[in-house]
Amino acid sequence: METIHIVAAANDLYVRHMAVMLTSLLANKTSGNPVQIHVIDGGSISAENKSKLVKSVGKFHQEIRFIPFNNELLQGVKITERFGREAYYRVFIPSLLPESVHKAIYLDSDLIVLKDIGKLWGISLDQHYVAAVEDSVGSNRGRVLRIPADHYFNSGVLVLDLNKWRTYQVTNRVMGYVKRYPRRIQIADQDGLNAVLHDRWKRLNPEWNCFASLYSPLRPPAIIHYITTNKPWNCNPPGKHEYDKYSLATAW
Repeated sequence: METIHIVAAANDLYVRHMAVMLTSLLANKTSGNPVQIHVIDGGSISAENKSKLVKSVGKFHQEIRFIPFNNELLQGVKITERFGREAYYRVFIPSLLPESVHKAIYLDSDLIVLKDIGKLWGISLDQHYVAAVEDSVGSNRGRVLRIPADHYFNSGVLVLDLNKWRTYQVTNRVMGYVKRYPRRIQIADQDGLNAVLHDRWKRLNPEWNCFASLYSPLRPPAIIHYITTNKPWNCNPPGKHEYDKYSLATAW
């Protein structure tokens, strides 16, 4: 049975929340596919927190593969307080994972998974390079990036065709764009990915990246994404109770 490759990235400020995300994913996985978790590590996750992260997923008999990242690759890239260097790690996934891995799911750490991730894995990408959910900020970002407003996606949940990324050098194209047009970049990797892939992505059902402001307990989505600065660990956004439930099951 095909292995589901999950990729995430964080630093010490977000690693605890990554543990919550992974706990929710593993707790709600019902498909028989095995899971391989890859955590991109740029050197900003302490040994203590790595141990807690490993312990958290270990309850599900799951291991983590930590992938070292060379931050020198980000020289010349616009880094802000809100969007740190870790935001760009996902752009390098095709070169960080073994050549034998042809597909991967990237997940942000400020979200929780409420339905079987195997259903997302099973979605065909067809001729597309990536699958994602449309982001409502596209009306503004599209104009700046000079792409159609309704062709802008959120990069917090991505299903990647790694073969296409490698063949068409998507990583180099995205990094070249963000370095060449720093004044256009406001939402870090997301702007760069959209500038390059605006006509190469497949639209996912919004339930696979439901922003917390749209959450309804009457129709629980597959993924709740706490995209604003109002996080469930510092505020009381819709869906906070779901985050709290899985937070209690981590090693923190």
